[in-house]
Amino acid sequence: MNQNYRDLKIYGQGSTSGGKFKNVIIKGSGQIKGDMECNNLKIYGDGQFDGNLKV
Repeated sequence: MNQNYRDLKIYGQGSTSGGKFKNVIIKGSGQIKGDMECNNLKIYGDGQFDGNLKV
């Protein structure tokens, strides 16, 4: 995966439409609405994925 992708951080509650990311961190409750691809995924709390996930 290209290393120029941005990081995604969700603290508290939040959602996003998915996409390609370098690092994804969810601390709290996060929802991804669509397909997501990332190099690293860390979840401290709840994560909901409504699509395909490639880590």
